[in-house]
Amino acid sequence: MERPREISSVLDMIASLFMLVASVVVVWFLLSNRNTAASAGGRGGAIDNVEEMHLSVSVAEAPKMGNQNAPVAMVEFSDFECPFCKRYAQETFSSIRRDFIDTGKVGYAYIHMPLTNIHQRAFDAAGAAECAGDQGHFWEMHSLLFGQAPQGLTRDSFLKDAQDLGLDTTLFDSCARDVSPRIQRDIDEARRLSVSSTPTFLLGTLARDGTVQILRRINGAVPVDMFTSTITELLKAVDARVD
Repeated sequence: MERPREISSVLDMIASLFMLVASVVVVWFLLSNRNTAASAGGRGGAIDNVEEMHLSVSVAEAPKMGNQNAPVAMVEFSDFECPFCKRYAQETFSSIRRDFIDTGKVGYAYIHMPLTNIHQRAFDAAGAAECAGDQGHFWEMHSLLFGQAPQGLTRDSFLKDAQDLGLDTTLFDSCARDVSPRIQRDIDEARRLSVSSTPTFLLGTLARDGTVQILRRINGAVPVDMFTSTITELLKAVDARVD
């Protein structure tokens, strides 16, 4: 007579255990998705990745590309050890370069933001890019650095890259020992602008003194369509202002 009651008790225990496990799985899934969105430099949804801003940033000493008298300026804050920066550099940047930079519509600038608390090699990689830039090869070194795995970002690999680019390695090595203040200057500027994740992009108009009057901010390695629509919107606004 007691057997059915024992079976019922066991079944109740199994059901409770199943519900507990299911609850843990749901909580883990939600937290995992939230953390993934935060790591990407976004805010969890595409609509939140573009913000209006009304600040300014100097790019007078930053590595640049394209027409610096272009109607729109775009400033990238990036980290050579950041996987999302790498994805942008390898999957998105070429489209922006082809459609907007090479056509003279956008002037582009790069500001270093190595996240030294989590990326131990990023600061030295930024220095390698700067030193290559001193010899006119910033963007070539930029491509080489993003083409390497994080563990490959070492002093020896930087020197090899410099050799492959045909740089004066003596000058390159000397520069690497003195370049830290330049990288720290960029980090300080990022903090002033409350840029805390990579990649981050500031877009606006370039003044004659090398200052970008910021109008939009894009957070994270968003799809290329979001860059295209934001740049196109700014180009139209600038054209309307001139008319």
